[in-house]
Amino acid sequence: MNEKQLARYLRAVRRRLPLSGQMKDRVMDDLRSSINERREAGQTDAEIFAALGPAKQAAAELTAQLPGYAFRKSPLRFVCLGAAVLALLAGLLKTVTNLRGFASVGVIGGAAPAFTYMFIDELARGGVKIGMNKQVALKVAAQTVLGSAKMIAESGEHPYALVDKVCSPGGTTIEGVAALNENGFANAVMQAVTATYDKDLKLSGK
Repeated sequence: MNEKQLARYLRAVRRRLPLSGQMKDRVMDDLRSSINERREAGQTDAEIFAALGPAKQAAAELTAQLPGYAFRKSPLRFVCLGAAVLALLAGLLKTVTNLRGFASVGVIGGAAPAFTYMFIDELARGGVKIGMNKQVALKVAAQTVLGSAKMIAESGEHPYALVDKVCSPGGTTIEGVAALNENGFANAVMQAVTATYDKDLKLSGK
């Protein structure tokens, strides 16, 4: 296979990947690197492309590997931090509800969507800072929050246990969680809920 045929093959694979343009570029860069490494190791082009298979097959196999790929290779791995933070948020809201009684449930239910929208947007802005497209980052952040909320609602596990599960020793997520703690995340959430509750009492004349 000459370089022109290789380029045509790679374009065919790229078209079949269900990814954003930026992520497609990353996947294809890795695929090119893999092909070059195989060539340097002494494999012939015939052997390499026999292993890869037709473009449709190669794209399908890459797609099947996407969850692991996205976690290891992409800025999207920052969403693991999102799952941890959402679990922290749920634990804080539960604590406030227990302390203030049933009336606080309505306050949290009314105000927490705004807090969560802000959290999602800040996750996306963080993604932009590390090189992601804003709309892609928003979609990823929103889906992460959705999945994290479902995990809390259905697993029955304590939020902090879920935090521990996504924080590997010395890993990237625990580094981000530590940064949140150092910058007052827990206190900010607690104060926001308390301020909302106090305002509600004031407006109701209690």
